[in-house]
Amino acid sequence: MNGVAGTIRALLCAALLFALLPQAVAGAYEAAPAQTADQKQQLALDQAAAALYKNAKEGNIIEVRRRLAEVVQLFGSGSVQKAMSVEGIHAFSGAILDVQEAVNAAGMSPEGVIQSAAGLRLAADVLAHPKEPLWQQYYKILYEDLKEAENQFAKGSASGFAAAVERLESHYDTIRPAAIISMPPSSVNRTDSWLSFVKGAGGNPNTDPAAVKSALTAGRETLNVLFGREKDAAAFGPFMLAADDEALEWLIGCVILAALVYAGIRKYRGEHSFFPPAR
Repeated sequence: MNGVAGTIRALLCAALLFALLPQAVAGAYEAAPAQTADQKQQLALDQAAAALYKNAKEGNIIEVRRRLAEVVQLFGSGSVQKAMSVEGIHAFSGAILDVQEAVNAAGMSPEGVIQSAAGLRLAADVLAHPKEPLWQQYYKILYEDLKEAENQFAKGSASGFAAAVERLESHYDTIRPAAIISMPPSSVNRTDSWLSFVKGAGGNPNTDPAAVKSALTAGRETLNVLFGREKDAAAFGPFMLAADDEALEWLIGCVILAALVYAGIRKYRGEHSFFPPAR
């Protein structure tokens, strides 16, 4: 009976796949919508910020200044700001000022220029790629910083704890403009308050160690909120726990397979219809 049931499930899966495949193919080969003028401006801004960051890493300050002027011009055009909140506009403006100050500072620090350029790069990327922004890749980095702070606190090393928190703050400052642009203000405000408390508590010998430990534990959830990860866990957790029925697992597998085929066709279509932006 198990062999017959397995065959029936396989046939049902194949039927579902072939039912969805024509729609996937038809959707994949529809003409891609033309970019709007605003999207072209956002892409141009992203490319200018990426070039600025590249030149910052290479130490080419003259080219950094040239690219920064280009970023300022594109951002000041107004069309880029349509997709941004007031807080986002202020955050992006602040990222521009950070680069200007780093480049024009007396005794200019190459590391400072690179860090400020990275913040501007991530902020511009959010506008061009809102669904998959680069700043989300910092989740693991900040999480590791938090773990190191916890380890140093557990060892009783005040200097080690302060250094770990300083690294965490530096990485957070890099992504903060991008986070403000793409996330609710409450998640950024929560992280600001949490980090301020942890940093202050670490430098105050009179702070109750239990309060610091509790704050570090709360940091995990704070990062999840900042990166929007708590929503995914809440949304999929109950469903995945309920999916213990074998037939349902087969159905889920079929749907995933059909989705992968559709995504593959879309990817192929996108790669073969790409054209470089006008220079």
